[in-house]
Amino acid sequence: MNIRDLNPTHHTHVGFTMFETDRVPAAWLPALRRAAVLWVPSAFGRDVFVAAGLDPARIRVIPLPTDPTLFHPGVVPLTVGTPAAFTFLSIFEWTRRKGWDVLFRAFLEEFGPEEDVRLLVRAYRGGGVTGRRARPIPEQCAEFLAAHGLSNAGRRRIEFIDTMVPDAQMPALYRAADAF
Repeated sequence: MNIRDLNPTHHTHVGFTMFETDRVPAAWLPALRRAAVLWVPSAFGRDVFVAAGLDPARIRVIPLPTDPTLFHPGVVPLTVGTPAAFTFLSIFEWTRRKGWDVLFRAFLEEFGPEEDVRLLVRAYRGGGVTGRRARPIPEQCAEFLAAHGLSNAGRRRIEFIDTMVPDAQMPALYRAADAF
C-alpha cells in the first residue's frame, strides 16, 4: 500500500526529503516517483535527485526555515574550548557514514601545526552507538589519528564538545565558529 492508497481524497501528494550524499538509495525511487512534487532543501539535493532519474520539473528547492528571533547577527558567541584565529564547526551523529574520518584527515592535512586554526566538533551518539561499552568519542578520534599517522598537535587542533548543547544555546554555538 502506498501513500495515495491511504489518502484517496487528496488531490496532490508532495514529498519532502533530503539525503546528505551524492546518490539516492535505489529503494527510495519508486516512492519518490509517486509524489506529484518533491521538495528538497538545497540546490545540491535537487541535483542529486535529478541525477537519480527524477523529473526535474517536479522538484522544488524549499530551504529549511530558521527562527530569526534565535538566529541573528547579535547573538553572543558561546565560549568553548581554546579560542583560535579561525574556528571550523561540525555537528553530526558519530557514525562513519557522516565521514568524520574524512573530515579529520582533510583538516589535519590542509593546516600545518603552526596555523592558529581549530575544528570544533559537537558529535553525539545515536543510532547504533549506545551503551556503556562505547568508548568516548575523543578517544576514538585519537586512536584514528594515531593509526593514520596524523597529529592533533600544534596550534591547529580538533576539539570536542562532549556534552549536550541545549537548543537555546545552539545559535551561540554557531556564532562561535567562522565556518560551518
